[in-house]
Amino acid sequence: MEYRELGRTGLNVSRFCFGSLTIGPLQAGLPLKQGADLIRLAVAEYGINFIDTAELYRTYPYIGQALEGIGRDVTVAAKSYASTGQEMEASLGLALK
Repeated sequence: MEYRELGRTGLNVSRFCFGSLTIGPLQAGLPLKQGADLIRLAVAEYGINFIDTAELYRTYPYIGQALEGIGRDVTVAAKSYASTGQEMEASLGLALK
């Protein structure tokens, strides 16, 4: 797997980003275990360490389960459609949970 610096963050992420939208309820609707296993495979076996998600995708449970005990750094880019500071704080709390 090739890695690149993400902007000027100092984070080295895989050139391939795992887009989580497709596994969740808005598209494939995979069962939680199956979707989490797919993410875990991408991370553990293929070296992907960059995951894209959004609160809207409803894939946080998949990602959380997949990364539990993974033992390596993974960068998760989470998007929010919050329009106020209070909404953003709640959205951030949900993503971190």
